[in-house]
Amino acid sequence: MSNEPEELATRWTLIRKLTRAECDEQSWHNFYELYRKMIHGVARKAGLNHEEAQDAVQETMRSVCDKIQEFRPDPAHGSFKSWLMQLARWRITDQLRKRKGMALTVPAMAGDSQRTATVERLPDPASLDIDGLWETEWQKDLFALAVERIKSEVSPEQFQIFDFYELRQMPATKVARSLGVNVAQIYLARHRVLKAIKKEVKALEQQMG
Repeated sequence: MSNEPEELATRWTLIRKLTRAECDEQSWHNFYELYRKMIHGVARKAGLNHEEAQDAVQETMRSVCDKIQEFRPDPAHGSFKSWLMQLARWRITDQLRKRKGMALTVPAMAGDSQRTATVERLPDPASLDIDGLWETEWQKDLFALAVERIKSEVSPEQFQIFDFYELRQMPATKVARSLGVNVAQIYLARHRVLKAIKKEVKALEQQMG
């Protein structure tokens, strides 16, 4: 029996299936739901508005569809993480260049310094740290997956404390009053749950690349 986490197994099952001819519409839908939020988040942080980010997501998915046969779901051929990031980078850059090109084609009125300033403020695609943005969103995604995985490994009481204090950012005194625990118990629960999450994240990183 495989020890691969269910969600992680689902991802790799989808990736492998997408590289084969029998891939169906449901597989593409599942893949889209798994990765669209992360790609959209990177696009927004890169300077795109919501509509542009949506276009970047759609174009990235179209690129995946066109190029997925070139990807080999084997660590020896490179990570899926890097492969998908490169496709997303191109599509985000396309949107930024399109916006900048549109702004430059609008004729500036004499003395209209505001229009010039607006064009100058547009993000320069070459200066964007897409790698850093992608890594941030990827780690957020892994953290969320790890949180779901460790729920069954810690006591419900400890996870509830962690949820209130760490995830919902409630003050320790309020958590203590709400759950009928003392502050020392809160800090101990946080330490134990975070330790389990970090261990899970490390395992996921090794498997997902």
